[in-house]
Amino acid sequence: MGLLFASLGGVPVIRARLVVPYSGIWHADVTLDRVLPAPLVGPQILSIGGSTWNCSVVRTIDFAGIREARLVGGLGGWRRPIPAAVIPTPLTSPAGVPLSAVLAVAASLAGELPVSTVGFLGSPVLGPAYAFQAGPMSLVLQDVLGDAWWMDPTGKIQTAPRLPTPILSPWTAMAVDGAGGRYEIATESPGDWQPGATFVGPVASGTVSRVAYALTGDSLRVEVMVP
Repeated sequence: MGLLFASLGGVPVIRARLVVPYSGIWHADVTLDRVLPAPLVGPQILSIGGSTWNCSVVRTIDFAGIREARLVGGLGGWRRPIPAAVIPTPLTSPAGVPLSAVLAVAASLAGELPVSTVGFLGSPVLGPAYAFQAGPMSLVLQDVLGDAWWMDPTGKIQTAPRLPTPILSPWTAMAVDGAGGRYEIATESPGDWQPGATFVGPVASGTVSRVAYALTGDSLRVEVMVP
């Protein structure tokens, strides 16, 4: 699959913008080359820049023979409000409520993949009780993990720190806003540009804090932000 080809569920995409933050859930806006005969719902696979991303449709609109869609990583459950009627009783333990237990309940309520705690650097236990609140379960992630969580391309929440992997593949800075920490990168290996990756060049260097892949026609831009 070429770098300048993108698709959603096998349907060609003519424009796409995939935004991957350092912490939190990634999202994408895409424009398909046609209006599909059936609604675009449920889990989808977005292919862009030679990589694949498991996502879910948030909303769509059909206009002038094309279909536009907003996608979020995973199954879309982390952002879905959970009513008070289904919130479980507080978890309690004199020795401290295990973090893994809270995350397991949150993922189950959201209908999402289990959260990985492999490599988590924080405490594995919370206080003697944890009470869930009605609302999106992403609030639970923020409550117990702070900014120490992120979603990988498969839609799974990770809690291990992002690795400071050096980018070794060739690249060129096409536009530089040094004061704002924004760079536009041309590369044949866009998948190397992930939050946490480090890059060093004659006019641009830093650690990626956020990256956006923008595909328009025959152009794929990698837009990078650094702290």
